[in-house]
Amino acid sequence: MEFYQYIQAAITMTAVINPMVAGVMLLHMEEGKSARDKYIFTIKATTLTTLILLGSAILGQLILRFFGISLEVFRIVGGIIVAYIGFRMLSGQILKSSANEDSTTVNDLVIFMASPGSIAAAITLSAVHTPDRFPITAVVAIIFAMVFTFVEILVMIKLAAKINMSRQRLTTQFMGMIIIAMGMQFALEGYKAFMAL
Repeated sequence: MEFYQYIQAAITMTAVINPMVAGVMLLHMEEGKSARDKYIFTIKATTLTTLILLGSAILGQLILRFFGISLEVFRIVGGIIVAYIGFRMLSGQILKSSANEDSTTVNDLVIFMASPGSIAAAITLSAVHTPDRFPITAVVAIIFAMVFTFVEILVMIKLAAKINMSRQRLTTQFMGMIIIAMGMQFALEGYKAFMAL
């Protein structure tokens, strides 16, 4: 397994999970709560998200086989979904939807971080990098992304009063461009493999 694949996978998962927007959502949903409550909220949300994404990476291919879906087709569909999430990040739609969220449950943040796009990315990484073996690349990428997300949210809680919203938007849009490119790469690789069958 090439080292660059781990880097690519880690960047993909981190971008799709979008730690910065997740942090803004948490600060919005937990506004007025103590720092301790926010930390507990963060621990619960990131733990549940990690379990969901790891389960998706490890069992995703088995589920595909059960329903008779080829890895090549899933690479195409998964890549398109990932690219769509990237487009939403680039256009600012994800940021707008998170800003309008009024719920205060852990599940809301989990649903955002373990979105269909994140789950598709986990399964796609598993299918692309390790189609016939334990998905170590996807697992490493998920753990890295969730640790990064956890740390970034904690930092955002500490610096809540100093968050620069315009800088946050620029970062989200930049990561959106990256994830669009990676999603399209997955889709085109899947198409190439499908046409070679």
